Amino acid sequence: MRRGLTGAALLALLALGCRNPPAEVAPPAEPPPVNDSNGMETMRWSIPDDRGELDVLLDSSAPPPGLSARVDARLRGNGLILRRLPVADLERLVVACGGATGTIRTWHGQMATWRDLMQAPLNGRRAFLVDGRIEQLGPGALRLQLRGWTVPTESGGVLDAELVVTAQDSTEPAHRPSVEPLSLRGEALPGCSVAWSLERGFVDVLTSAPTPAAGSSSGPPGDLPLSVGGFLLGQRAATDESGRRSVLLLLPAIPDAMFKSPSG
Repeated sequence: MRRGLTGAALLALLALGCRNPPAEVAPPAEPPPVNDSNGMETMRWSIPDDRGELDVLLDSSAPPPGLSARVDARLRGNGLILRRLPVADLERLVVACGGATGTIRTWHGQMATWRDLMQAPLNGRRAFLVDGRIEQLGPGALRLQLRGWTVPTESGGVLDAELVVTAQDSTEPAHRPSVEPLSLRGEALPGCSVAWSLERGFVDVLTSAPTPAAGSSSGPPGDLPLSVGGFLLGQRAATDESGRRSVLLLLPAIPDAMFKSPSG
């Protein structure tokens, strides 16, 4: 049985938060590994985009330790917010999300290759806010890609992870679905990349951050386009009542053996 964040307590909290049965549950991206207590699991919730309670909760939470204020500000400027919550706060997260109408769970295990967490097609050229500038991207696709693996530490073990947003040109050859790419798909957007360590007993939450106020640009009010994070994770303008927002939960599973003392 998998240990840690994916146990019965977490499932009970998720069931509490889903006012309706999950609309979609994805099968694992690969056959379960022999040791399924070692690696990464992700969950993706779809929630209404007007959940201000979620923004309040995340704004009052801290980023993962080791994530500098400069990197955190850079991610937020590109429409991404990464926060760490202890397992004890998961019920608050469920309540803040108002009950997810779609839950997608994927067990990744050890990810030595890049995995797509999200992708959004670009059917033509489109303006985005990237690192404080307005840039044209497309046609092609935006991809949110992740890789990571567990490593031993003096205090036990952690899961080292890298997260990158890439812009893939439509002229690039497509990878066969059965082949996991060793290299990134597309060109990495430096301001949308981060490397950090996940720890047992915590869940790291990634979602879209509001696009900076239009007053921060030299253009007329309301002239700023969406950020790449807002586009990928589905945050829409406040006037779009049908907008949805994706919330990604990153759940490390680290074996108990990594925390046992040599004499244990």
